This record gives sequence, C-alpha cells and structure tokens, in this order.
Amino acid sequence: MERLVDSVAKASADGYPAYKIEQVGEEGIPLTLGAGGLRREGLDVQTKDSQHPVVRAQQDAEEASLVTLRRGIAGRQFQRRFALPEGNEAVNANQKNGLLRTDMTRPKPEAQARTI
Repeated sequence: MERLVDSVAKASADGYPAYKIEQVGEEGIPLTLGAGGLRREGLDVQTKDSQHPVVRAQQDAEEASLVTLRRGIAGRQFQRRFALPEGNEAVNANQKNGLLRTDMTRPKPEAQARTI
C-alpha cells in the first residue's frame, strides 16, 4: 500500500490539495484532503471500480468573480485520483473544519482452502 501512496505523491507535482492517507485498524483507510475555501456543493467524491477514489472540486462562481487583493487560501479547482489496493470501498464522505474526509474500508480477504 505504501508504494501506491508514493506513486500518487510522485504523479502530482504541485501538491495541491494537501492530503493524508492513514490506516486505522486492519480495515479502515481514511483519506483526508484540505478543502479550505471550498463549498460542500462544489466537492465531488467518486470511486471507479470500487477502489480508486477521485476527488474533484469546482470553485464557486461567486468566489471566482470577486477581486482578491491577497490569497492565502487557494480554493481553486482540482481533480485528484488516488490508487489504492484492490477491494476498497468508499463508506462515507464529509467536510468539517476545512477538511474533506472520505472513509474507505478494505475488507479482509476470505481464506481459501487449497488441495495440494
């Protein structure tokens, strides 16, 4: 799993938005992204083939039309794809305190009996 996380980090040169991927217990994989300056309605989390979460954000039209003198919070559009091991499922996504958290689970593989 660490190799996949590293490949995501290398593929994204600008590092926006900041993110972290953790492992909680044997099955939990929370994915947290910095979503400061973005409205909940502009955030979209999708999974492809039940394993690769894609997070997209669109800048609010009202925010885009304002004249900004200084910007310390980026709040720009982005699309980021995360390659996680096979079999992951997105369970929940919520935004709180400027962070978007997507809870992913990795079910335990079923033991398979083999006759040799």
